[in-house]
Amino acid sequence: MTPFKRLLLVGILSLFSLFGCARSLTTPTQALKLDLRITFKGTIDTTRYRYYVLFSSSAFPTLPNFGTSEYMPTPGNGYNENDDLFRRNDGGISYYYQHYFSTWMDYIATYQSTLYLNPSGASAFVASQNATYAPVSRTGMTFEVIGGNQIHLQIPLSYLSQDSGRLYIDIMTTDIRDTTDLGQGKPPSGQILDHLHGIKPTLVTGIATFPAIRGDESTTLDNVNDAANIQSWEAYTF
Repeated sequence: MTPFKRLLLVGILSLFSLFGCARSLTTPTQALKLDLRITFKGTIDTTRYRYYVLFSSSAFPTLPNFGTSEYMPTPGNGYNENDDLFRRNDGGISYYYQHYFSTWMDYIATYQSTLYLNPSGASAFVASQNATYAPVSRTGMTFEVIGGNQIHLQIPLSYLSQDSGRLYIDIMTTDIRDTTDLGQGKPPSGQILDHLHGIKPTLVTGIATFPAIRGDESTTLDNVNDAANIQSWEAYTF
């Protein structure tokens, strides 16, 4: 081997040793929080509408086809079985679990000026446990309205029921349809008004920081108040 080749080989091995060992000794720091900003067409009104963020660890949470009028008695909420849109003849509350809630891991939702976490405690909500689900308010979750038409949310990832290393998210709005006391001591349900129908957030949670991702929802919904009409979102973990 010529002196030049010997010197080149030593240099390559030195670089491999330097950078290769550094990688093997460094463990990536796991992200601690989700930051989500949702912009609406009009001024947010938490007295008339509820704003939801749905989570799953395996695939996007299922929701009705876009534009469908559907009552959504989500787990942990009070609901009215006499509502005109309630699926009484399709199995009642079990219908919603079969078609929607069994694909949700957890969700957060506003009610008035408070942000609530609704955990499944597992990988998905189960119909047989419907009566046991209840919303909780947790320290460390933040909710604020910015500029009148943007919601800014933060939630520690440790609050979620499971972490598979990937987080699938959907966003929806409902009206506050149940205006009377249902005697259940839980926040009311309502009719779904809007949800994401374009790009949806998918975040990797097992790394220190996942770069911000964004999506636009520019479709105009003629029958939905601007306060419930989603226009764009931005999400990242840190």
